[in-house]
Amino acid sequence: MKEGWEVRTVEEVDNAVSAEIPNGETEHEVHAAVTSFMLHRNCGIKSPNSPCMCDGKYSERIPKIVILKIARYSERIPKTSMEVNGYPSCRRRNCTTVEVNGEVYSDEWVIPTNLYILTKFHCHMNLEICGTISVVKYLYKYNYKGPDRARINTESKLDGERNPVVDEIKQHLNI
Repeated sequence: MKEGWEVRTVEEVDNAVSAEIPNGETEHEVHAAVTSFMLHRNCGIKSPNSPCMCDGKYSERIPKIVILKIARYSERIPKTSMEVNGYPSCRRRNCTTVEVNGEVYSDEWVIPTNLYILTKFHCHMNLEICGTISVVKYLYKYNYKGPDRARINTESKLDGERNPVVDEIKQHLNI
C-alpha cells in the first residue's frame, strides 16, 4: 500500500468503515442503501437451515457484540477497537433501529462497509480492514483458489442389470 494510506488508528477505521445504521432523516440515501443491502437478516430461530447457521449458532460472527463503554454520567460512548488478529471491531452505537419486513434491526446486524462505495454502486459491499501480514495470505488464497465450478452430467448407459456404468476416475480426470 502506498506510504501514508495505511489504516492504523481507530479514527482512520471509523472514517473508512461503518457498521451502523445512518440517520434516515439527515442521510436518507445512505440510510436506504444500508437498510437495503447491508443488514444481515435475522435468520436464527426463524430459519435454522440458512447458510449462516452452524450447529444452531451464527457462523458469520453476526450479530456483532455491541462495544460500549460506560463513562461518567452513565453516557454510552462508542469505541472502535483494534484487535490482536489485525481486524478492528467497528463501533456500533445502537443509536438507531429500523424495521424491515416486520423485523426490527439495530447496529449489531449491520455488515461493515464504506458508505461512499455503497452509495456509488448500490449493492452489497462487505468491507473489512486488516492491518497485519495476514492480508498477504488472504490475497494469495483469494487469487489462487481457482474458479467456481459445478459438474453436471446426464448419462443413459446401463449395463445388463439396469445399473448405470460409472467410471469415477475418468470423470475426475475430465474436470
